[in-house]
Amino acid sequence: MTSTPCWRCLARRRNQSSFLRTSTPASFQSNLPTTFLPSTTRPFTTTPTPHRKVKPAPKAKTPNIRQTNKHAKTYKIPAIGERKALRKRVILSNTNALEVGELVDLSASHVSKAAARELQGSVVGFAGETVDQLRAAEGFKPGQGWGFFRRPAALVRKETVEMAGLMDGVDAVEPGNGGRETVTRLLAGEKWSGKSVLMLQTMAMAFLKGWVVISFPEAIELTNASTAYAPLPKTPSSPQIYTQKDYTSALLARIAASNPTTLSTLHVTQSHASPPLPLQPNSTTLLSVAQSGARDPETAQRCFEILWAELTTPTTPIGPRKDVEGEGEGGKGEARPPILMTLDGIAHISRLSEYLDAEMRHIHATDLFLPRLFLEYISGTRGFPQGGMVLAEHSASNRPPRAIPAVELALRQLEGLYYPTTSTNSHPPSHTNLPPVDPKNPYTPIDPLALAPLQRIPLLKLAALTKPEARAVMEYYARSGLLRGTVSEGMVSERWTVSGGGVVGELERGCLGRAG
Repeated sequence: MTSTPCWRCLARRRNQSSFLRTSTPASFQSNLPTTFLPSTTRPFTTTPTPHRKVKPAPKAKTPNIRQTNKHAKTYKIPAIGERKALRKRVILSNTNALEVGELVDLSASHVSKAAARELQGSVVGFAGETVDQLRAAEGFKPGQGWGFFRRPAALVRKETVEMAGLMDGVDAVEPGNGGRETVTRLLAGEKWSGKSVLMLQTMAMAFLKGWVVISFPEAIELTNASTAYAPLPKTPSSPQIYTQKDYTSALLARIAASNPTTLSTLHVTQSHASPPLPLQPNSTTLLSVAQSGARDPETAQRCFEILWAELTTPTTPIGPRKDVEGEGEGGKGEARPPILMTLDGIAHISRLSEYLDAEMRHIHATDLFLPRLFLEYISGTRGFPQGGMVLAEHSASNRPPRAIPAVELALRQLEGLYYPTTSTNSHPPSHTNLPPVDPKNPYTPIDPLALAPLQRIPLLKLAALTKPEARAVMEYYARSGLLRGTVSEGMVSERWTVSGGGVVGELERGCLGRAG
């Protein structure tokens, strides 16, 4: 029977093995069994030990799910100009509204002062052809609430009668006598007082009279650096002027689309240097000149200069033109109609624009060709030989983000000049004594380039509606099916008071629930 080994025997055996490794010769150790010679040291070698490759841990299997990009665009990108067209879209008809049968349309027989006075205090509609012309000239604005009614209509106010009288004064003088006046007005008033609608009515009357209407629907587009610009050839006696070819092309398109009948009867009567299209005197119509510039922005500036030179041609025999560079000898001019120029937002062309010159300085709006042309005519520096009217509106809803000191000062001066608080001063208004600085704050920097033209414009401040006018508007709402209840004296007084004393925009919002 074998004995069981104990821990002491095992320890003795381990010590013997270590002794044999150190004291026994190598030849003897090679003959010993391996159980007695455990090897714990690595033999000496000069070969480097290869690194052991560590196998990566196997990845956990994930389900086969299609990975999607969370930041990918899942919507359709609008095309170029689509958002602007949507912003400027105007709806002029509501098929759900009732047709007002007794509504009178504005016609050529209603544009005189006597006829307009008979219609004062009533709502008058616009005929289909006039609506097309106003739409082409962009006279309708998106926020005016035309989409509530069956068709466009507007109230004939006291200011509408005044505009008809001013236009009668222009037509009263026979063409060719040299005595026709160029009437200028600056429309002002609080927000939603009806300034844009009054300008729209004036444009409608001008179309019915056969005038040429040129409109700048949004003056901010002239100065916000949203269109291409380039310098014109500079003369030593004049500052550097810049042209905007894309905007000029769009302007010619509006002129051609809104005045097709009038321009098709007018012909080129002068010889022009470097014309962009073949011009045959007494054969080429002004409509073709405007359409040519509308098709090609590169030639739009020259086409506009030719069109403007022909529209401002006197009806008497003419010689060389001095106001347009490059014009030659002329013949006998045709009878040119009066011109109506309108601009919405005059504050935008009375400041520094967003355009930059070669020295990276902001270009003043008066150094742009089209704003400079408009300011020259509305300030009285230049006039139409055949007469006309120039209207500008100081918009309260579309103004620059910061108040312009020159515009605010000019408005206060003109309001004190034309609408004094006391009636003791019986002298006619004079623009010669207006100070160039603000007396309340003389250290406020005033732009003289913006202040000087504005101080020479007669002011027309729109007043609020009277209660009879408010009643006429509310009755029109009721006949259109948009206002429930009987239009009584109490209801008229209540809505007139709530609307700020007859502010037409507030009255419309209170009666129709239109969002501001």
